[in-house]
Amino acid sequence: MLNSATVHLRATATDEVGMNKQRTTPTFTVDSTAPTAIIFADVNSNRRNTNATATGTSTDALA
Repeated sequence: MLNSATVHLRATATDEVGMNKQRTTPTFTVDSTAPTAIIFADVNSNRRNTNATATGTSTDALA
């Protein structure tokens, strides 16, 4: 069971095309039920209809 976890995230995603500049914001979700907290980062750009997904693990000690 995961008692506590501290996760530090930093991500930047920018899509600037033409006169209409659009900045996309990553969304983070943490699966705290896994033995090691799995971090999912999803970046969705509606302008180009593209998806980028990144998966990582927390480096902090989990109790």
